[in-house]
Amino acid sequence: MKVLKEKRFSNCFATYQHVDIYFDEEINREFIDYLSVIGTVQCNFDVEKPFFRIKAYVDYLINGAIGNTSLRLLVPIKKCDDIVDAFKIVVDKFQN
Repeated sequence: MKVLKEKRFSNCFATYQHVDIYFDEEINREFIDYLSVIGTVQCNFDVEKPFFRIKAYVDYLINGAIGNTSLRLLVPIKKCDDIVDAFKIVVDKFQN
């Protein structure tokens, strides 16, 4: 799986930023399992559009859904560049 692009935008919280990450493939369960190295995973696979949330150990959140080609990070503005760069490295290492 490869990151194609990212889109950053501010939210109502002055200290956090949303970052949408777009991939060249759809998110699947194996990818979510792989991302569990980042933090605590919460999933709901019993709905029509299964979704997940990961509370990262480094104080940020990941939200997404199976079948989508993007997910959203909620990151502290002061650490945004470092966190996004580190996340991309983790994704690049994923072998489906």
